[in-house]
Amino acid sequence: MSLRSRLLSSLPALLLLLPGTPLRAQPFTDLVDFPRNEANWDRFYDLEAHLARRFAAVCADTLCEGEYSNLRALQLRCSVDAARAQVQACTWLFVASELAVAADTGQVQADNRRWACALPLGAGVPVEAFHAALEGEAPLAVTLPGARTSLGAAVGACLQAPRPPATAHAGTGPYVDARDYPRPGLGQAPMQAMEQALVRGFDNICGDTFCEGEYYNLQAMRLRCSVHVPSGRAGQCVWTFAGSQLAVDTATGAVTVDARDWACPLPLAPGTAWPQLLATLQGAEAIDTVLPGTGTTVYEGLTGCL
Repeated sequence: MSLRSRLLSSLPALLLLLPGTPLRAQPFTDLVDFPRNEANWDRFYDLEAHLARRFAAVCADTLCEGEYSNLRALQLRCSVDAARAQVQACTWLFVASELAVAADTGQVQADNRRWACALPLGAGVPVEAFHAALEGEAPLAVTLPGARTSLGAAVGACLQAPRPPATAHAGTGPYVDARDYPRPGLGQAPMQAMEQALVRGFDNICGDTFCEGEYYNLQAMRLRCSVHVPSGRAGQCVWTFAGSQLAVDTATGAVTVDARDWACPLPLAPGTAWPQLLATLQGAEAIDTVLPGTGTTVYEGLTGCL
Protein backbone atom coordinates (compact mmCIF):
# COMPACT_ATOMS: atom_id res chain seq x y z
CA MET A 1 0.00 0.00 0.00
CA SER A 2 1.30 3.44 -0.92
CA LEU A 3 2.00 6.14 1.66
CA ARG A 4 -0.92 8.15 0.29
CA SER A 5 -3.29 5.17 0.64
CA ARG A 6 -2.15 4.49 4.21
CA LEU A 7 -2.73 8.12 5.18
CA LEU A 8 -6.20 8.16 3.65
CA SER A 9 -7.19 4.91 5.39
CA SER A 10 -6.15 6.28 8.78
CA LEU A 11 -7.80 9.68 8.32
CA PRO A 12 -11.12 8.80 10.07
CA ALA A 13 -9.31 7.62 13.20
CA LEU A 14 -7.11 10.72 13.22
CA LEU A 15 -10.12 13.01 12.95
CA LEU A 16 -11.63 11.46 16.06
CA LEU A 17 -8.54 12.51 18.00
CA LEU A 18 -8.73 16.16 16.98
CA PRO A 19 -10.24 18.50 19.60
CA GLY A 20 -13.64 19.86 18.70
CA THR A 21 -14.32 17.25 16.01
CA PRO A 22 -18.01 16.29 16.28
CA LEU A 23 -18.76 12.58 16.62
CA ARG A 24 -21.50 10.96 14.56
CA ALA A 25 -24.78 11.34 16.40
CA GLN A 26 -26.36 8.14 17.73
CA PRO A 27 -29.82 7.31 16.34
CA PHE A 28 -31.49 7.10 19.77
CA THR A 29 -31.40 9.23 22.89
CA ASP A 30 -32.84 9.28 26.38
CA LEU A 31 -36.17 11.14 26.56
CA VAL A 32 -34.59 13.28 29.28
CA ASP A 33 -32.07 14.48 26.68
CA PHE A 34 -34.43 15.18 23.79
CA PRO A 35 -34.02 17.31 21.71
CA ARG A 36 -30.70 18.16 23.42
CA ASN A 37 -28.87 17.31 26.61
CA GLU A 38 -31.22 17.58 29.65
CA ALA A 39 -33.68 19.74 27.67
CA ASN A 40 -36.60 17.54 28.78
CA TRP A 41 -35.34 16.97 32.32
CA ASP A 42 -38.07 18.71 34.34
CA ARG A 43 -40.97 17.60 32.19
CA PHE A 44 -39.90 13.96 32.14
CA TYR A 45 -39.29 13.67 35.87
CA ASP A 46 -42.58 15.45 36.58
CA LEU A 47 -44.27 12.84 34.38
CA GLU A 48 -42.47 9.98 36.13
CA ALA A 49 -43.61 11.26 39.54
CA HIS A 50 -47.17 11.78 38.25
CA LEU A 51 -47.39 8.22 36.96
CA ALA A 52 -45.97 6.83 40.21
CA ARG A 53 -48.57 8.76 42.24
CA ARG A 54 -51.43 7.53 40.07
CA PHE A 55 -50.15 3.96 40.31
CA ALA A 56 -49.95 4.19 44.11
CA ALA A 57 -53.49 5.59 44.23
CA VAL A 58 -55.04 2.66 42.36
CA CYS A 59 -52.73 -0.08 43.62
CA ALA A 60 -54.10 -0.13 47.16
CA ASP A 61 -57.42 -1.56 46.00
CA THR A 62 -56.05 -3.79 43.25
CA LEU A 63 -52.55 -5.24 42.85
CA CYS A 64 -51.39 -4.20 46.33
CA GLU A 65 -54.04 -6.36 48.00
CA GLY A 66 -52.06 -9.48 47.20
CA GLU A 67 -48.93 -11.10 48.48
CA TYR A 68 -46.65 -8.12 47.75
CA SER A 69 -48.70 -5.39 49.35
CA ASN A 70 -45.94 -2.75 49.19
CA LEU A 71 -45.63 -2.89 45.40
CA ARG A 72 -44.32 0.44 44.11
CA ALA A 73 -43.05 2.12 40.95
CA LEU A 74 -39.30 2.61 41.27
CA GLN A 75 -38.12 4.12 37.97
CA LEU A 76 -39.23 4.95 34.43
CA ARG A 77 -36.93 5.39 31.45
CA CYS A 78 -37.75 6.00 27.77
CA SER A 79 -35.75 6.16 24.55
CA VAL A 80 -36.43 8.42 21.59
CA ASP A 81 -35.80 7.93 17.87
CA ALA A 82 -34.06 11.28 17.45
CA ALA A 83 -34.62 11.63 13.70
CA ARG A 84 -38.36 10.92 13.92
CA ALA A 85 -38.92 12.59 17.33
CA GLN A 86 -40.80 9.47 18.43
CA VAL A 87 -40.69 7.57 21.70
CA GLN A 88 -39.13 4.25 20.81
CA ALA A 89 -39.33 2.22 24.03
CA CYS A 90 -40.20 2.72 27.69
CA THR A 91 -39.50 0.48 30.66
CA TRP A 92 -41.25 1.02 33.97
CA LEU A 93 -39.60 -0.78 36.89
CA PHE A 94 -41.58 -1.96 39.92
CA VAL A 95 -40.39 -3.50 43.18
CA ALA A 96 -41.93 -5.19 46.21
CA SER A 97 -40.72 -6.90 49.34
CA GLU A 98 -42.28 -9.64 51.44
CA LEU A 99 -40.75 -10.66 54.77
CA ALA A 100 -41.74 -13.45 57.12
CA VAL A 101 -40.54 -14.76 60.47
CA ALA A 102 -39.35 -18.34 60.87
CA ALA A 103 -41.09 -19.39 64.06
CA ASP A 104 -38.47 -21.96 65.04
CA THR A 105 -35.34 -19.80 64.63
CA GLY A 106 -36.53 -16.20 64.69
CA GLN A 107 -34.79 -15.49 61.39
CA VAL A 108 -36.52 -12.97 59.15
CA GLN A 109 -36.63 -14.32 55.61
CA ALA A 110 -36.82 -11.81 52.74
CA ASP A 111 -38.46 -12.34 49.37
CA ASN A 112 -37.71 -9.29 47.20
CA ARG A 113 -39.13 -9.05 43.69
CA ARG A 114 -38.91 -6.66 40.76
CA TRP A 115 -40.73 -6.33 37.46
CA ALA A 116 -39.49 -4.50 34.34
CA CYS A 117 -42.66 -3.63 32.42
CA ALA A 118 -42.61 -2.38 28.82
CA LEU A 119 -45.12 0.38 28.09
CA PRO A 120 -47.39 -0.21 25.05
CA LEU A 121 -46.25 2.27 22.40
CA GLY A 122 -47.42 0.83 19.11
CA ALA A 123 -45.13 1.71 16.23
CA GLY A 124 -43.80 4.84 17.90
CA VAL A 125 -45.45 7.83 19.55
CA PRO A 126 -44.45 11.44 18.87
CA VAL A 127 -42.71 12.87 21.92
CA GLU A 128 -45.22 15.68 22.37
CA ALA A 129 -48.18 13.32 21.99
CA PHE A 130 -46.62 10.97 24.56
CA HIS A 131 -46.31 13.71 27.15
CA ALA A 132 -49.70 15.25 26.45
CA ALA A 133 -51.52 11.92 26.70
CA LEU A 134 -49.98 10.93 30.03
CA GLU A 135 -50.03 14.26 31.84
CA GLY A 136 -53.79 14.11 32.44
CA GLU A 137 -55.61 13.00 35.58
CA ALA A 138 -56.01 9.35 34.51
CA PRO A 139 -52.83 8.36 32.68
CA LEU A 140 -53.22 4.65 33.42
CA ALA A 141 -56.46 4.60 31.43
CA VAL A 142 -54.78 6.08 28.35
CA THR A 143 -54.16 4.01 25.23
CA LEU A 144 -51.26 5.65 23.43
CA PRO A 145 -51.45 6.21 19.65
CA GLY A 146 -50.85 2.96 17.80
CA ALA A 147 -51.08 0.79 20.93
CA ARG A 148 -53.67 -1.95 21.43
CA THR A 149 -54.06 -1.68 25.18
CA SER A 150 -54.06 0.97 27.86
CA LEU A 151 -51.05 1.76 29.99
CA GLY A 152 -52.73 0.40 33.12
CA ALA A 153 -53.82 -2.85 31.47
CA ALA A 154 -50.33 -3.51 30.15
CA VAL A 155 -48.70 -2.83 33.52
CA GLY A 156 -51.28 -4.95 35.32
CA ALA A 157 -50.61 -7.88 32.99
CA CYS A 158 -46.87 -7.48 33.55
CA LEU A 159 -47.20 -7.44 37.34
CA GLN A 160 -49.55 -10.42 37.39
CA ALA A 161 -47.49 -12.57 35.03
CA PRO A 162 -46.51 -16.01 36.40
CA ARG A 163 -43.65 -15.73 38.86
CA PRO A 164 -41.74 -18.09 41.16
CA PRO A 165 -43.69 -19.11 44.27
CA ALA A 166 -43.00 -17.18 47.44
CA THR A 167 -40.59 -18.70 49.93
CA ALA A 168 -42.34 -21.12 52.27
CA HIS A 169 -42.33 -20.09 55.93
CA ALA A 170 -43.61 -23.23 57.60
CA GLY A 171 -42.78 -24.26 61.13
CA THR A 172 -43.77 -23.72 64.72
CA GLY A 173 -41.69 -22.40 67.54
CA PRO A 174 -41.17 -19.74 70.17
CA TYR A 175 -40.75 -16.76 67.80
CA VAL A 176 -43.44 -14.54 66.33
CA ASP A 177 -43.58 -11.54 64.06
CA ALA A 178 -43.25 -8.44 66.28
CA ARG A 179 -46.58 -7.25 64.94
CA ASP A 180 -48.15 -10.18 66.79
CA TYR A 181 -46.44 -9.61 70.11
CA PRO A 182 -47.57 -9.86 72.88
CA ARG A 183 -50.73 -11.12 71.14
CA PRO A 184 -51.83 -11.29 67.50
CA GLY A 185 -52.19 -7.78 66.06
CA LEU A 186 -51.29 -5.93 69.26
CA GLY A 187 -47.78 -5.14 68.09
CA GLN A 188 -48.88 -3.64 64.77
CA ALA A 189 -49.00 0.02 65.87
CA PRO A 190 -45.69 0.06 67.83
CA MET A 191 -43.88 -1.74 65.01
CA GLN A 192 -45.32 0.67 62.43
CA ALA A 193 -44.23 3.68 64.51
CA MET A 194 -40.67 2.32 64.74
CA GLU A 195 -40.52 1.61 61.01
CA GLN A 196 -41.87 5.06 60.11
CA ALA A 197 -39.28 6.75 62.33
CA LEU A 198 -36.45 4.83 60.67
CA VAL A 199 -37.80 5.47 57.15
CA ARG A 200 -38.02 9.21 57.82
CA GLY A 201 -34.44 9.19 59.06
CA PHE A 202 -33.27 7.22 56.03
CA ASP A 203 -35.04 9.56 53.62
CA ASN A 204 -33.45 12.58 55.33
CA ILE A 205 -29.89 11.30 55.05
CA CYS A 206 -29.99 9.27 51.84
CA GLY A 207 -29.43 12.20 49.48
CA ASP A 208 -26.06 12.97 51.08
CA THR A 209 -25.01 9.38 51.76
CA PHE A 210 -26.30 6.16 50.21
CA CYS A 211 -28.16 7.88 47.36
CA GLU A 212 -24.99 9.59 46.10
CA GLY A 213 -23.76 6.33 44.62
CA GLU A 214 -24.75 4.31 41.59
CA TYR A 215 -28.31 3.73 42.76
CA TYR A 216 -29.47 7.28 43.39
CA ASN A 217 -33.12 6.27 43.90
CA LEU A 218 -32.61 3.92 46.86
CA GLN A 219 -35.86 3.29 48.68
CA ALA A 220 -36.59 1.67 52.02
CA MET A 221 -39.05 -1.14 51.34
CA ARG A 222 -40.04 -2.99 54.51
CA LEU A 223 -38.90 -3.68 58.09
CA ARG A 224 -39.75 -6.86 59.97
CA CYS A 225 -38.66 -8.07 63.40
CA SER A 226 -39.08 -11.28 65.36
CA VAL A 227 -39.66 -11.61 69.11
CA HIS A 228 -38.90 -14.59 71.34
CA VAL A 229 -42.22 -14.94 73.15
CA PRO A 230 -41.08 -16.71 76.36
CA SER A 231 -38.42 -14.09 77.12
CA GLY A 232 -39.81 -11.01 75.37
CA ARG A 233 -36.47 -10.43 73.67
CA ALA A 234 -35.85 -9.38 70.08
CA GLY A 235 -34.75 -12.11 67.73
CA GLN A 236 -33.81 -10.45 64.43
CA CYS A 237 -34.80 -7.33 62.49
CA VAL A 238 -34.34 -7.13 58.71
CA TRP A 239 -34.84 -3.99 56.64
CA THR A 240 -35.15 -4.30 52.86
CA PHE A 241 -34.17 -1.73 50.21
CA ALA A 242 -34.27 -1.42 46.43
CA GLY A 243 -32.52 0.78 43.88
CA SER A 244 -32.07 0.91 40.13
CA GLN A 245 -30.22 2.51 37.27
CA LEU A 246 -32.09 2.34 33.96
CA ALA A 247 -30.25 3.55 30.86
CA VAL A 248 -30.86 3.97 27.14
CA ASP A 249 -28.72 2.13 24.59
CA THR A 250 -28.26 4.96 22.08
CA ALA A 251 -27.38 2.53 19.29
CA THR A 252 -30.48 0.33 19.54
CA GLY A 253 -33.02 2.33 21.55
CA ALA A 254 -33.37 -0.47 24.10
CA VAL A 255 -33.75 0.42 27.78
CA THR A 256 -31.31 -1.55 29.91
CA VAL A 257 -32.11 -2.42 33.52
CA ASP A 258 -29.60 -2.52 36.36
CA ALA A 259 -31.53 -3.09 39.58
CA ARG A 260 -30.60 -4.36 43.02
CA ASP A 261 -32.25 -5.15 46.31
CA TRP A 262 -30.83 -5.59 49.79
CA ALA A 263 -31.96 -7.33 52.97
CA CYS A 264 -30.08 -5.65 55.83
CA PRO A 265 -30.13 -7.09 59.38
CA LEU A 266 -30.13 -4.41 62.07
CA PRO A 267 -27.04 -4.72 64.33
CA LEU A 268 -28.89 -5.80 67.48
CA ALA A 269 -27.15 -7.02 70.62
CA PRO A 270 -28.12 -10.59 71.57
CA GLY A 271 -30.83 -10.62 74.20
CA THR A 272 -32.10 -7.09 73.54
CA ALA A 273 -35.44 -6.61 75.29
CA TRP A 274 -38.12 -5.88 72.70
CA PRO A 275 -39.79 -3.04 74.70
CA GLN A 276 -36.38 -1.39 75.11
CA LEU A 277 -35.71 -1.60 71.37
CA LEU A 278 -39.10 -0.10 70.59
CA ALA A 279 -38.48 2.77 72.99
CA THR A 280 -35.03 3.44 71.53
CA LEU A 281 -35.99 3.57 67.86
CA GLN A 282 -38.48 6.41 68.02
CA GLY A 283 -38.44 10.04 66.98
CA ALA A 284 -36.48 12.07 64.46
CA GLU A 285 -33.07 10.70 65.52
CA ALA A 286 -34.01 7.02 65.56
CA ILE A 287 -31.64 6.01 62.77
CA ASP A 288 -28.70 7.71 64.55
CA THR A 289 -29.48 6.46 68.07
CA VAL A 290 -27.09 3.93 69.61
CA LEU A 291 -28.82 0.57 69.91
CA PRO A 292 -29.16 -0.98 73.38
CA GLY A 293 -26.15 -3.02 74.42
CA THR A 294 -24.07 -1.91 71.42
CA GLY A 295 -21.83 0.94 70.39
CA THR A 296 -23.44 1.32 66.98
CA THR A 297 -26.51 2.79 65.29
CA VAL A 298 -28.89 1.58 62.60
CA TYR A 299 -27.26 4.01 60.16
CA GLU A 300 -23.81 2.58 60.86
CA GLY A 301 -25.19 -0.90 60.41
CA LEU A 302 -26.59 0.02 57.00
CA THR A 303 -23.21 1.26 55.75
CA GLY A 304 -21.93 -2.29 55.82
CA CYS A 305 -24.96 -3.58 53.90
CA LEU A 306 -25.87 -0.98 51.28
